[in-house]
Amino acid sequence: MAAISAPVTLSPENQVEFATLSRMLELASGFTLAFVRVNHASLRDRLVGELLARFSRKNTLCVALRPPPEDGTVVHGVVTQLLDAVGSGHPDAIFVFGLDAMFDPAARDSPALDILNLNRSYLAKRFSCPVVFWIAEFGMRELISRAPDFWAIRSGTYHFVGESEDARSTLAQVGDGFDWNLGLREKHERTGILQHVLKEIESAARPDPAVLAAVLYQLGRASEFEWSADGGSGYFQRALALCQRIGDRRGEADCLLRLGNAALRQVRYSKARHLYEQALPIYREIGARVGEANCVRSLGDVARMLADHSAAEGLYRQALSLYLKIGDRLGEANCLWGVGDVARLQAHYAEAEQWCQRALAIHRQLGNRLGEASCLLSLGDLARLQTHYAEAEQLYLQALRLNRRIGNRLGEANCLLSAGDVALEEARYQETGDFYREALPLYRQLGDRLGEANCLRGLGDVAAHQARYVEAEELYRQALPLYRQIGDRLGEANCRLTLGDTARMCARYIEPVDLYRQAQSLYRQAGDDLGEANCARGMGDLARLQLHYTDAGELYQRAISLYRRIGDRLGEANALCRLGDVERMETRLAQAEVLYHQALPIYRSIGSRLGEANCLQSLGELARKQSRYEAADESYHQALSLSRQIGDRAGEANSVRGLGDVARMQERYAEAEDLYRRALPLYREVGLRLGEAGCLWSIARLAAVQHNLGTAREAADLAAAIYSDIGLTAQAQQVCDEFTQSQP
Repeated sequence: MAAISAPVTLSPENQVEFATLSRMLELASGFTLAFVRVNHASLRDRLVGELLARFSRKNTLCVALRPPPEDGTVVHGVVTQLLDAVGSGHPDAIFVFGLDAMFDPAARDSPALDILNLNRSYLAKRFSCPVVFWIAEFGMRELISRAPDFWAIRSGTYHFVGESEDARSTLAQVGDGFDWNLGLREKHERTGILQHVLKEIESAARPDPAVLAAVLYQLGRASEFEWSADGGSGYFQRALALCQRIGDRRGEADCLLRLGNAALRQVRYSKARHLYEQALPIYREIGARVGEANCVRSLGDVARMLADHSAAEGLYRQALSLYLKIGDRLGEANCLWGVGDVARLQAHYAEAEQWCQRALAIHRQLGNRLGEASCLLSLGDLARLQTHYAEAEQLYLQALRLNRRIGNRLGEANCLLSAGDVALEEARYQETGDFYREALPLYRQLGDRLGEANCLRGLGDVAAHQARYVEAEELYRQALPLYRQIGDRLGEANCRLTLGDTARMCARYIEPVDLYRQAQSLYRQAGDDLGEANCARGMGDLARLQLHYTDAGELYQRAISLYRRIGDRLGEANALCRLGDVERMETRLAQAEVLYHQALPIYRSIGSRLGEANCLQSLGELARKQSRYEAADESYHQALSLSRQIGDRAGEANSVRGLGDVARMQERYAEAEDLYRRALPLYREVGLRLGEAGCLWSIARLAAVQHNLGTAREAADLAAAIYSDIGLTAQAQQVCDEFTQSQP
């Protein structure tokens, strides 16, 4: 038999493989399983075309497999699709394309390959001709691993290597639409192709630097989808060096821009700005207006992250103007979102929502699921900040589903963190912790220190709300250096504020003064009215506990004004309630009652059960002071029920002690003693020393009216010692004076 010649357009290595493959098709009789490994569609099409022309008298059936849907279910397996294609026909050979699209290389399971592996014997019996699978190298590797029995019955494998023109064609195909809107399976498939194309090019005798740079650039983009630790920087750096060597100014600018994006995600803001500022003049020099607009917008992102709101807004508007001129709707939507986020950070919530809704509409028109998810997340933040918690949670969960669908792990982590924030506001502490703990390892895997710090601080908030103050303080102290390392002044301020609150709750009244002042300075530098309001509230709490009621009242009034200005209803209610406490302490009981009744409906309207419980507790204290014991009893019982529902052990202790005070005032002494004995270990369990001292004072008063002076003196001494130890010398002196005077 004469030798079968190969096309001269092929490389020598490929000519040898082609001749061998042709010989198999010519001589094969009966079922023969073969695999052709080729990474380039252009090369595959040339090979198939040549074979069909060479064996024109043979009935060769070409079958393109239909991939399964994104959820991974197999509607029609490989064998079923082949049977459908063959029908009642009797082909001389079957060429099968698309096997590598039947599974996700990153998925743990592959139903399509599992079924193919099981049906290997049936395939051999059913088809009495050569069956040739054309497959990329990444697909062949997965097939060997996941369907080893099917692979074992092969008769031969044929390997074809692409050349520069094939690589260019493949790059054009892989790069087309290579963005977040692709399904996970297709992203992984394209990444696998790129990795093997890179190997082919690097193994060539004289690699084409332009093609090599293009492959490296695309692999860098693929790394962005995978959220690799370096954000694709390694690939982009190599591509940058090649572009600079061959004088590719556009490629150089694109690499600088991508390196800037990687630095921005790694919270290296100065580095990101430097890279963007290098890329910008190159884009302007070559007249690449889209690149110019992208650079300006990215510089706006840096300014926003550094809390330079005025600069950020100016840069976003400058970029927006460029996008509008060139008709780039995606860029337009991204800028609209940026301007909206700056407005959100400045507590201009209505304006922020308008910008974000405009961006969302464009992203949906474009089918851009990444942009849609980002807008939904931002709208959720706006709803949460305005205490519309049910709406916020719904928006976060919508964004979470989208991010998971496109494989955006950072977006997934951000949605989990935000959903945790909503659960925290609604005192659903178990759910809150679950959300934060699910997000934390994602942030750590991605090397996102800002997200990690936010999760740690959130877990600290959960611990603080459950009166686990030592644990809370430890978590805050883990978060603080992360914020400082990345230069996040707002995060640092939030951490210092919560450390101040924790120290105050642990009755360490010296520490919070500096912490609140440091936080307040940072908030003012960032123009953050919400943070400044929270600082005023915290300093008011500190002044109130130290009996500096005039100072406390002024600070609460300042906080109320700020909360109302930015529309923070929860903050407003908290400050109103605390101002009511000051009025009650100053025996201005009518004013106190008005303030409590202003705060209570706010708590109820926004669904803050913790705030509602605290307000009911204060109304109980007020009614007891007015000798309205039935009303006091009712308020304490309502507060106790809510505190138990949300797991607030400190609130539970306060309510039980309040009920004990009512029983004591009504001379139900046995009941009062039982209630105090239940409250005291709760205070000790959560480490609330201020509450413990107050409970001991109540026990001393109960013993005194029962003429049990030894017990009264012992409890009073313990209470006074705790007050002195935690720096409340005025309260310690009050206890001593009261029981010195009561002695015979």
